[in-house]
Amino acid sequence: MFIVSYGVDQVYNYFKKHTIGGEVGVKNGNNARIMFDRINPQKLHLIDPWGVYDDDVYLKHVPQNEMEIAYKNVLAWANKPERAGRVELTRDYSFNAAKNFPDGYFDWVYIDGYHDYENIYRDLKEFAPKIKDGGFLCGDDYWYMGINMNKMKIRRNMTPEQYQHAIGMIEGINDFCRDFDHELLFITMDDSPKFFLARNGDKAHSRVIAERVIMDCPFVIEVDNPRKFRQDLFVPSGAASPMEGRAYIKIID
Repeated sequence: MFIVSYGVDQVYNYFKKHTIGGEVGVKNGNNARIMFDRINPQKLHLIDPWGVYDDDVYLKHVPQNEMEIAYKNVLAWANKPERAGRVELTRDYSFNAAKNFPDGYFDWVYIDGYHDYENIYRDLKEFAPKIKDGGFLCGDDYWYMGINMNKMKIRRNMTPEQYQHAIGMIEGINDFCRDFDHELLFITMDDSPKFFLARNGDKAHSRVIAERVIMDCPFVIEVDNPRKFRQDLFVPSGAASPMEGRAYIKIID
């Protein structure tokens, strides 16, 4: 696995244009707008329940009326004439929505659903068959969840159960790769790193992207075992506030 010094918005410039893509987990549509502008897809499917179900886990953190506003804003953006029917919203859970797409339909799918082991593993598993030969999966938050970036805090001395939850995203992605013959090619150096996968032995376009990004970006770090990857938090001595802290990459033994 490589860690590249680009952010994901720069990596989008390397995607093939006029492809069929999807995003799982949309909320306000910020990433969808960037993807549409940079990739210029033939079709972009945006999949999110936007709080339509009472058991939506995000309703514990975001009021339902805010979810409804987010949905209407994304829908209004998608329906603008310049999108010309190229953006389609599916208001449902990802595992339900996946069933409605034929196998081998997508060139790429970006996964940004609920952030725990079970859900990232399930999302990758459900959408993997929907990817064309040469297509790929990617997504958000190859991330050690012990860090709260909003409050610039990191949890120390966690119980085994808390620690397993904290590494859930990292382990879920790695276990999917192990169980379904995929390879984690590279992650970005965003505050919450984005990941890019390919089937083993497949001439996936993500391999082309990886090669070109590695050639072009200022520096690259190679990690021999992705399971050793973590982040930690550094707050300089004399800092007036924890908000002056910075997350950094940490390779564990």
